[in-house]
Amino acid sequence: MKTRRRNSTGANRGNGGRNQNLCSLCFLLFKSGPGGVVELDFDKSISDGVNIYSNRGTEADFTFLARDTVQPYVDNRPLLAAGKPELREYKCVYVQSDAEIGLFSDEVVVNCAP
Repeated sequence: MKTRRRNSTGANRGNGGRNQNLCSLCFLLFKSGPGGVVELDFDKSISDGVNIYSNRGTEADFTFLARDTVQPYVDNRPLLAAGKPELREYKCVYVQSDAEIGLFSDEVVVNCAP
């Protein structure tokens, strides 16, 4: 007897328009340049943009850095100590209608060199 395979969850079916479910933003791509400049690239999918959070130096927690709607985002903050390298961590989350939705991206650690 032949049976038809059905996807009853609807997980892979588009809901049309902006009603699609946004899952987690899985990753950020980055490039690090001289002077601590970091370029973050992301795929905003069908969201309005992303909120970007950062942690650097001895900061205990991530702090809000920016909301971006067009990639790449360029973090051109000066190094905490001029002439000394520092580690910066980044993560972001989708934004739709001014609300954060879905899960945070993977955290990316960048070694910023002078």
